[in-house]
Amino acid sequence: MPEQLLQLPLWVRFGASQKLAGLNAYSPLYLRNSNHDYGGGDFGDLFVLIEKAKETGFSVIQLLPLYDTGDNTSPYMPVSFFALNPIFLWIDDPIFNNLANKLKENQQHWTSQQTNSQINYQQMYDFKTAFLQEVYLSLKNNSNFVKYKDNITAEIKDYAKFCSLKQNQKTDWQKWETNKVTQNEDFYLFGQWLLTKQLKQVKEYADKHEIYLCLDKPLYLQLQSSDVWANQELFYLKKDGYSEFVSGCNNPSDPFGAQVWGHPVFQFTQKSIAIERYFIKSIAYLSQFCHVIRLDHVLALIWKYYLIDPNTQIGKHIKATGYQILQHIIDSFPNIHFIAEDSGFESEQEIDLPLQNLGLLGVRCLQWASQRNQNSNNYPYTTTIYASTHDTKSLINWYQTLDIDKLNFIALDLKNNKPSNPQQILNQVFSYLYQSSAQLVFISLPDLLFDTRRINIPGTTNNYNWQKRMIRNIEEIDFSDINKLINKFRRNQLVLSPKLTVSKVVHPQIKNLSSKDKLELIVASNYKIGEFIVNTNLQYENGNSNWQELIFDVNGYWEVRNLDIKLYYLKISLTNCIKGNYELSLCVKFNNGELLNLYEYAKNLKINILQ
Repeated sequence: MPEQLLQLPLWVRFGASQKLAGLNAYSPLYLRNSNHDYGGGDFGDLFVLIEKAKETGFSVIQLLPLYDTGDNTSPYMPVSFFALNPIFLWIDDPIFNNLANKLKENQQHWTSQQTNSQINYQQMYDFKTAFLQEVYLSLKNNSNFVKYKDNITAEIKDYAKFCSLKQNQKTDWQKWETNKVTQNEDFYLFGQWLLTKQLKQVKEYADKHEIYLCLDKPLYLQLQSSDVWANQELFYLKKDGYSEFVSGCNNPSDPFGAQVWGHPVFQFTQKSIAIERYFIKSIAYLSQFCHVIRLDHVLALIWKYYLIDPNTQIGKHIKATGYQILQHIIDSFPNIHFIAEDSGFESEQEIDLPLQNLGLLGVRCLQWASQRNQNSNNYPYTTTIYASTHDTKSLINWYQTLDIDKLNFIALDLKNNKPSNPQQILNQVFSYLYQSSAQLVFISLPDLLFDTRRINIPGTTNNYNWQKRMIRNIEEIDFSDINKLINKFRRNQLVLSPKLTVSKVVHPQIKNLSSKDKLELIVASNYKIGEFIVNTNLQYENGNSNWQELIFDVNGYWEVRNLDIKLYYLKISLTNCIKGNYELSLCVKFNNGELLNLYEYAKNLKINILQ
């Protein structure tokens, strides 16, 4: 990704008038690469995925949380928001050279005897830990590791200390007899140094290929975590350190009904300032690895959070502190794009509009039951759409359970001919979503591979959740069908191609007309703008404005610098205030002579004059 692009405010890079296609790959563990096979995918497989995504026309790759979860298979049970999971370690990293070859050979032999479609999480975790222990002896004096230790935060040190104490005492932290520092801490810091180095390399590779990485940020952690242990005052805990209340949801529109998740819950109301500082620190850590962050379960921050008695399983809603924390997060990270996972309660006034005013994309999923989710004509531009998620059925399985009437309710016009071929099903549904107004549409990698297994069944704990794996190698897969759809619906045009970086079109309904009434089109580009070429039957003016130091609102509040910005006024004159709809066509002419047709950016611009 060009350096000049990375320095621009994010609304320029990922902003108005762009409709993009995203690939939801779920976990690196799901990936399979013919170059190496150690029982599950790792950070090294993401390089191949990025190349494949670029070839296909995807602009964003989304991944589940990558935090260390210990022996818990769920990525939503982190041990810390400041530590990556060693299960993702890329052991063919050149830094290891010929280290631990015997261990790698044994793992490859073990893998060859296992099923191709399932990983063994615990075995993989133990193997990666053993590998780290062996290479640690050779690399612990590496100069870059020494520099890393000099610059890490207190939270990463807490994680290393916590892991060392837990390994030595082998029980819950509430029962530890001592918090005395041990020599093992250095080993856990070593693992985080390598994982941090590798994931940063992945991000750099994504930058080079103009692909955005989207990482998931859970709201809660598991009780046996370094963050809870080191910040006990932020949570609802009893005197013995165990949870007074646990997390869950029982929201009126939740697609999965009432659930008990079991995390300790933040004291949002009582400790709001300290929790906000903690959240900003955790997002600062995550932001070094990605361009986009999906904030999980934002309803607990902006609407209500749910407290459940762990003994009776009876819960109660507590009013959230409002949008202040989200506003501060956005202000703190102007170069990160945020997606707000807002499922569970539907309210235009309480949820949708405030999120839009903050410049946050809300979430819709085709499989969720309400017409708000299932009718693509209702999707606002400030929306992220999912055909399926880690908690739903596969797209094909879901589709095949629906009758014609239900599909027509969703607005898939089948003309009484429901396709049964898997590729036809995918093409029909993907076309339906891609033609919507939503800014970002995510298609899952398993759906593209006709993989009908569920990634996770909400509310269950078993040996199958979160442990699926591709049956074929990623580099062997033909993505030509989805590539054709991405091109057909023009969801592959990530700025700066075409040259326009931002356009904002305001199209109100005008009742009281005067010569001062106008519509505006703002165009910002790091290319010099010459003029607008306008075809319309309404009067207009070109406006030049030196706004390089001005802050103005484009899907949020962003500071604009070093851009050529021009403002086009479409004036409404008393001589043409006849009732009706008016349309116009626009072109931007750059000083180098290039023309950019704005039809795709302003095709929905209609002036509706009411009498």
